[in-house]
Order: sequence, then C-alpha cells, then structure tokens
Amino acid sequence: MEPIALPWLDSLIGAAASISIVLLVVINGAFALGIALGNRSLVQRWTKPLVVADTILIGTAIGAPVIGIAAKLGLKGLGLLAVKPIAAATAATVKGAP
Repeated sequence: MEPIALPWLDSLIGAAASISIVLLVVINGAFALGIALGNRSLVQRWTKPLVVADTILIGTAIGAPVIGIAAKLGLKGLGLLAVKPIAAATAATVKGAP
C-alpha cells in the first residue's frame, strides 16, 4: 500500500498548496486592482471576507504539507509494523532450520 499511497499523497499535497497560493494571489490582486481604481465601497464591503479568505487559503497552503508529512510518517510507521512481524517470523524460522 505504501508505494501506491505515497506518490498519490505527494501529488495531492502539491495540488492543494499550489491551488491555495494561486487563489491567494488572484483574490488579493483583484482586491488591489479595485483599490487602485478608487472604488472605496469595495474596500468597505469586502475587507472582512477578504481577511477570512486569506486566512483559509494561508492555512491550507501551510496546513496541507504539514498534514501530508504527518500522513506519510503514519503510513511509513504502519508499513514498518506490517513488515516487522514477518521479518521476525522469517528470522525465527531460519534460526530453527537444521
């Protein structure tokens, strides 16, 4: 399971972080353009939603790799637990062989 899951997990993490960063740039760029054009009502109306969106996108951009690393460590730990009893049983069989 580990050889299949790890590359998929890497691609998922990369996609989530990349999409979050791109959306962060696009949303803030559109807001900056609205400010540059002198639309003061845009600032009044959209500042709070912009802060919420920025918080979510920054949290996703930082949190996705952190959660991905934790998941990879968990998968590797489960892989070691699954292999260890087999290796111990094999070693015991080899030692007991004539």
